[in-house]
Amino acid sequence: MKYTKLVFEGSSDTLRAFLAGWSAGRDMQPDELRRRVLWPDDWDIKDDGALKDIVDAITHRSDFTVLLAEDIVDPVLKALEPWQRRLAVELETRRDVRAAYFEFEFEIFARDQAADVRSIFESLPDGVDVSDDYQPAERSDPGAAGTEMYAPAHEYEFRGKGTIGGDLRGVLEVRERAKRHERIKTTHVELRLEP
Repeated sequence: MKYTKLVFEGSSDTLRAFLAGWSAGRDMQPDELRRRVLWPDDWDIKDDGALKDIVDAITHRSDFTVLLAEDIVDPVLKALEPWQRRLAVELETRRDVRAAYFEFEFEIFARDQAADVRSIFESLPDGVDVSDDYQPAERSDPGAAGTEMYAPAHEYEFRGKGTIGGDLRGVLEVRERAKRHERIKTTHVELRLEP
């Protein structure tokens, strides 16, 4: 599913309410709405960084971003058009999302956990890839048997780092799976936008 990044001036709560009403009017179920409408804060998607926050504070602007599935962008904007002034929500920019990515790193000390982590990065959804620099390394040291989790030497180690990139929905799915494992560190999701 392709997405479009929309930046609005106004209140995100107002647009959330509008989208809930719009989707209900189309008999769209809540789960479907959650798949088609992504709020960056809900998914830890980086939204232009600290510089934007500083500019917004200085200029007293209240911009917010929402990501809509490509097929509902035009219908939503058409439905919103006659209400923009009354709702005080105005579209500022619209750009298609080309891809998304996040970086990850892990260090595992148990073979069963390593198998779980390996499967996260080897069984990727269609349209999602792992970077070429992902070269996981396993090491066994039978002489270190019996050491504690945070000891300097471990009987078994499985380490790796890289970048997951591709289709936004698939990237978010992989990141959610990775976040369930406490030994995997991930960065926030970043977007690559069409020019």
